[in-house]
This record gives sequence, structure tokens and C-alpha cells, in this order.
Amino acid sequence: MRDGDRSGLAMLRHLSAWIGVRRDGGQTRVSMVDGLAMDSNWNTTSTGTERASAAVSGGRIWLRVNADVRPGAGRQAGRQAGRQGSPTAPTGSPSPRSGRRTR
Repeated sequence: MRDGDRSGLAMLRHLSAWIGVRRDGGQTRVSMVDGLAMDSNWNTTSTGTERASAAVSGGRIWLRVNADVRPGAGRQAGRQAGRQGSPTAPTGSPSPRSGRRTR
């Protein structure tokens, strides 16, 4: 990866979030960003806030997203990241399906 690159998984809606690998300033880390928002015309109104990150080097990073995408209120989405082919503990705690997790 080169500085400025991002690779990961996203849950998209009017409120969105993503988990993935990012490279900035020569440093590579896995990062969870939430609070990305769009208005009723789907224009970006917020690029979100990084809620959690950890430095990584080499090898593979495994990402997982699970979501209840059925219509209705109260649906949730979750994200996990890990090494060696097995995602570890979820990042943050679930929130209603807005495509984001909170701490």
C-alpha cells in the first residue's frame, strides 16, 4: 500500500461506517471509522471519525462484517478484524442499523 490508500469493508446508508487497512505517513494500521453521513440528496456531509485503530505490519488482515439488513427499526451491524484467518473481537459495540458501531 502507498500513503493515502484505504482498503476495507463498509456498511453504507445515510449514516455509514467502515473498517479496513489504511496507510498514512508511512504507517499502516487497521482502523474503524464511523459517523460518515449523507443528506437526503446523498451528498457527503461528514467523512466520519476514527474510533479505534491499531498498527499492523506485513501479512494478511481478515475483516468481517455481519448485518441485519431486513427492513425495520433496530437492526444492527458489526465489524471484526483479526490475523491468521480468524477475525477477533468486534470493534466497538453495536448500534441500531445506521451502518456504524459506537464505543
